[in-house]
Amino acid sequence: MSFAPEVIMQNNTEAVTFFEKDLMNLCQNITLDSARVVFLSDYRCVLPLVNVTTAIIQSRSDKVVPSDVPVYMKQHLGIPTELKILSTDGHFPMLTVPSLLLDFLKEVLGVEKKQTKA
Repeated sequence: MSFAPEVIMQNNTEAVTFFEKDLMNLCQNITLDSARVVFLSDYRCVLPLVNVTTAIIQSRSDKVVPSDVPVYMKQHLGIPTELKILSTDGHFPMLTVPSLLLDFLKEVLGVEKKQTKA
């Protein structure tokens, strides 16, 4: 079974195919180095040092990042932080629900939504 459908977690063939192609195009040494960084790095000790406005975005169900991770980050960052749980599943909302992600980013950045004319 492919890794892509497991992390996409939605019946979204286009997103799965896009992610699978991306994975297949990665150089093996870069993939291995990236995996080492992701799975062997622990930067929890620097969270209290963060002093810039921060927004954490998480899907309600993510097989890659458990829900306690963003909660921990919010509690330990050195500045008040907004945590947004998107009403979607999977690790890649930018592939599966880009409009939902974009709406939240606009909200956080203070960008007004354009009014549609009736």
